[in-house]
Amino acid sequence: MNAPSVDVLRKLAELRVAIRRRLIAFGVLSVLSGGCLSFLTVVTLDWLLELPSLLRLLGSTLFIVGCGGATLHWVIRPMQTRFTLGQVAGKLERQFPALGDRLSSTVSFLTKPVHASPMMVTEVVASTNAALAQLHLRSALTLRPVLIQAALLTVGVVALLTVTIRSPQWMAVGVTRYARPFEAPDWPRRVQIEPITNRVRVALGDSTTLRMRVTRGLEPDLRGVVHLVDADRRKTLLAMHRDADGEFRCTVDAVNADLHFWFQAGDHNTRKSPGRIEVVRRPAIESAIATAAPPDYAEHAEPIVGDLLAGPLAVVAGSAVTIDMQVSKPIGSDADGEPDAWLEIDDGRRIPLRWADDSRRALSGDVAVEVSTSILPQLVDRDGLTSLGEEPYTIIARPDRAPTVVVQEPPALVEVTPRGSVPLVVRVDDDFGVADVLLRASTGDPPRFIESSLLTDARWAVSQQGVGATIEHLWSIADLQLTPPATITGHVEAVDNFATAAGRGQVGTSSPLRINVVSESAFQTHIRDELQLLQRRIRAIRLDQLAVIDATRVIERQAADAQPASGDVRNVARNQGDVGRRIAGAADQLARVRTRMELNHAHDADAVDRVRRNEHRLVAAAGDGVAGVIAALGDARGDGADPAPSPPIDLAVALDRQQALADALRDVIRELDEWGDFQAVVNRTRDLFDRQQALHDQTARLAERTLGQRADELSADNHAAVRQTHRMQDQLAGDLNGLLERIQSLVHDETGAARVESASPDGRDPPNAVEQIPTLIGIAAAEETVKHMHAAADAIDQNRLAGAGLEQQAAQRGLREMLARLQERDVRRLMELAKRSRDALRAVAELRDQQTALRVAVREAVDLAAPADVLTGLAAEQTRLRQNAEQLARDLFDDEETAAAGEFVRIAAADMNRGERQLLDGHGAAADPSQAAAIDQLNRAVAVLEEQARNAAQAATQRMLAAVGNALEQIRDGQQSVNTDTAALIRQVDEKGRLDRAAARQAAGLARTQTDIHAESASLEQRLAETVVYRRVMQQVVEGMDLAREALDARRLDADLGRGQAQVLRRIDQLLRALRDARDLPPPDEFAESSGGGGDSADGSAPPVPGAAELLMIRMMQEDLLTETVETHAAIPADRTPSEQQLAAVESLGLRQEEITALTELVVANAER
Repeated sequence: MNAPSVDVLRKLAELRVAIRRRLIAFGVLSVLSGGCLSFLTVVTLDWLLELPSLLRLLGSTLFIVGCGGATLHWVIRPMQTRFTLGQVAGKLERQFPALGDRLSSTVSFLTKPVHASPMMVTEVVASTNAALAQLHLRSALTLRPVLIQAALLTVGVVALLTVTIRSPQWMAVGVTRYARPFEAPDWPRRVQIEPITNRVRVALGDSTTLRMRVTRGLEPDLRGVVHLVDADRRKTLLAMHRDADGEFRCTVDAVNADLHFWFQAGDHNTRKSPGRIEVVRRPAIESAIATAAPPDYAEHAEPIVGDLLAGPLAVVAGSAVTIDMQVSKPIGSDADGEPDAWLEIDDGRRIPLRWADDSRRALSGDVAVEVSTSILPQLVDRDGLTSLGEEPYTIIARPDRAPTVVVQEPPALVEVTPRGSVPLVVRVDDDFGVADVLLRASTGDPPRFIESSLLTDARWAVSQQGVGATIEHLWSIADLQLTPPATITGHVEAVDNFATAAGRGQVGTSSPLRINVVSESAFQTHIRDELQLLQRRIRAIRLDQLAVIDATRVIERQAADAQPASGDVRNVARNQGDVGRRIAGAADQLARVRTRMELNHAHDADAVDRVRRNEHRLVAAAGDGVAGVIAALGDARGDGADPAPSPPIDLAVALDRQQALADALRDVIRELDEWGDFQAVVNRTRDLFDRQQALHDQTARLAERTLGQRADELSADNHAAVRQTHRMQDQLAGDLNGLLERIQSLVHDETGAARVESASPDGRDPPNAVEQIPTLIGIAAAEETVKHMHAAADAIDQNRLAGAGLEQQAAQRGLREMLARLQERDVRRLMELAKRSRDALRAVAELRDQQTALRVAVREAVDLAAPADVLTGLAAEQTRLRQNAEQLARDLFDDEETAAAGEFVRIAAADMNRGERQLLDGHGAAADPSQAAAIDQLNRAVAVLEEQARNAAQAATQRMLAAVGNALEQIRDGQQSVNTDTAALIRQVDEKGRLDRAAARQAAGLARTQTDIHAESASLEQRLAETVVYRRVMQQVVEGMDLAREALDARRLDADLGRGQAQVLRRIDQLLRALRDARDLPPPDEFAESSGGGGDSADGSAPPVPGAAELLMIRMMQEDLLTETVETHAAIPADRTPSEQQLAAVESLGLRQEEITALTELVVANAER
């Protein structure tokens, strides 16, 4: 195609595009201008004519249809119409006649295949192109229709904007009336209302304010109201309050349901476009689950999950708590899209919450809990409503507890030798974990500290309650290289894995552990004491074994005539099994003693082997020995295939094995009989006192010979004497220390034995267990005595013999007190023995009388040839007496002091058993010798018990007089010294006329000394609680000492103080004089059995002071009262009226006489009882 052809077609194509654009622009402008003008027309018609709803609906429909049709006709169809170049050429040929039909022909030649000569086509195209070049083709197009439509659109738009801006309410009403023809508002007339509040959301129960504005017709007397309609179409009319700016408002209180409302003012209302009040609920928490992850150090702890709505949650301090909440409605969000909710902590912090899922109702928050915390959740929903009425959540921070440490073995106080070992069994528990377990101890002065880790010996276990471990460790004391006596005090502590502010875990400490390192000889003494207690237990077991043998012999005699009763055999077998179990228990106790011996290396191999040998004897007896007896008794019971085995052979075997058991127990008792007793301690104490007294005298003589000489000036003999005295004093201190260890062990073990063997059936402690307390107090005082002895030894070594004498005197006083305490304990033991002997005597005598009466009854029945049923009844009575005798023998054998009488009663029970069998067989005459033998054995037991009770009572009386006397002498010596120093101090103050600092210090020292003596006197008063006279006099002594102490503390150094102290000393001298006089009185058995006394002892034993001594004291009190009465009478002139002071003195004498009378009546009444 040549260039002219292309140029023609291009021009035509450009013209076609311009035509299409103008057609579309015309159509769009036509539709818009027509729409605007039509809208204004119909709205104006409605405003002018108030068209009904149907016409408005028709108008709306026609407007929509017309706009749609115009758009289709003027816009859509021109866009869809296709103009060909031939059509454009035809239009141009009509517009420009000069073209003729050449333009159409050219388009046809160029766009369609034709059968014409090329020359002709070329000529036509060239001529056409030349003609077009001479023409302005776009002049054929006109803009006038487009401009007209644009002008019309401009007019319409301007009019529409003007109305909208000048009266938006008018425009809004017009649009609304056609948009919603059946619910459209009315056109305002005189008054125009503009609602400010149209749609509001309010929380359930809250109030809301409805507002409107009057834009036209606002008059001073214009009133506005609001109409409320609920779901049940109930209407409420509320008046509105007018504000200064022309707005009206009304507050609706406590909205509980959805409401519709419209405003009314003048001739206008908004009923056709009512507003709406929607009631919504505030956001509330439906569930709040807290998950507390324990801190990192609590590696064994499980997370704690709890419902915070159910109450406080306890977590471990330091836990990370995640709170997952489910709320009642979606929560609003802030600008960042995060939930508009947070947790308010009581310390002022705010912790934001996060979304837990896409529902916007699940929230989560994290809180680190170090201390107990109160948390209040705050929620804001999409309507801006906040949560109200939520209770704060309480999370209690439970602090990490310190570990607990319990030392299960050894006990709190244990003794060990320097070469020994202590087995430790420790239980450690903690809530989360333990970092270390340490044994901490110290010994010596200055202290030497010991620390050892026990963690490697721990066996750990994890449970829901926490972490626990049992530690078994053998602590070697030999490594410490201690010299007895020494004390190791310490404890076991555990450190948990909770790091405190100091950087170390919390520490849990066991109860104090005290280990006394004693000499091997002292340890041997303690072992002997334990074995002695064990011997008493085995002796009681042997008694039961002998009873089993007696029962077996009875069965053997029955088997001689007939088959023994299986019930009797079973009873014997059962009793034999009980004895076997008790033997096994004794073997276990002996094994523990042997273990201590092996751990402490205080005994040679022979001693350990001897204990082991006896242990094996007991084990064998409890095992094979008892099993053999029961097996033999089983054969005798007929357990084999033969229904009638040979009873004599089997019973003989059983008896042989039973006797072997008894012999084995006897051998063990004999070997254990070599281990010391308490009386040896008393003898050793008395020996120490005598040695200390002699050593003091020797030191005094040596001091006289060496007076004024230095150590380097002593002669060889004197130097040797000093060294010898030093060694003797040092040895004496060591012996006393060993004795103290002996006493502690003995008192401890004897108390334990008393509790085990003498406990009453109701579980109460035996009386003698409490009586060990004075001995323990004596031990505490004696420990100070040991210090005085060591101080004396040091002074002798330094040739300070005068100072050594003072320390020796203090040691003597301590030994005197210790001996008094031991003697008091011995007195208590003797009184208890006398009481037990009297009780046993009454029981045995009663049994003897009953047996004698039964013998007389049997003789009578035999003489009268009574029928067999009479003898059977007498046999039953004999059975009862035999059972009583067996039980009484057991009771007597339980006490070592009455064991001898118990043996006679046991033999009597065997004789009664023979008599019982003979009576059952109907041989009354044959039973008489057995009954006579039983009575004879009981008479022997009565004689033994009578002598024992008499001797014990007499010895107790003498010893308790000596004990109380020693205590009084010690108090008298101390008080006399205080009186002397006080008198000298009073004279010194009187001479100076004032109390200087030195005198004040001396008075303070005397007050402390007086306090100590007062404490000793009060203690003695408690010991004399059973004697009313001595107790009353001691009360007066204690009261006088208390007054003297108060005067010394207050520095009242006057004559009254001296008189009061003198009166105290006079009372003590009277008590001592009465005791000395009582020693010359007849023995106590010539008085009442309880030795009189002002009070009745709870256990029936004698009081610490006999009644005769109390009567002597009353006589002295009466003599003093008589002397004071005579002096008072002489001081009152016969011809004058007594003064008030004299009358008060007379009244005091009368009260004292009444007191003496009452005390006398009490003593006499008790003596008569």
